[in-house]
Amino acid sequence: MATLPNPLPRLAADPSGRVLGLELPLPPGRLIDTTDEGPWHEPLLWCADEPAAPSAWTAVQPARRTAGLLPVLLDVGGGQGGPEE
Repeated sequence: MATLPNPLPRLAADPSGRVLGLELPLPPGRLIDTTDEGPWHEPLLWCADEPAAPSAWTAVQPARRTAGLLPVLLDVGGGQGGPEE
């Protein structure tokens, strides 16, 4: 099975996502590169600072084609904590 290069390191230099060919910028957020076992050698995901509005899903659809990014909604309620915890 072939593995495609991870596009997320390119977001470190341009968090808007334009470097990945996105017409609309990604929502404000940050790259996550830490696991339970410690730092990873490259970013693993983009974590938005705020919950996405319904219209935001449509706005980031081009990211699927141009950058291989897929939007995912995580419910971290119930004492599970978020990515920063």
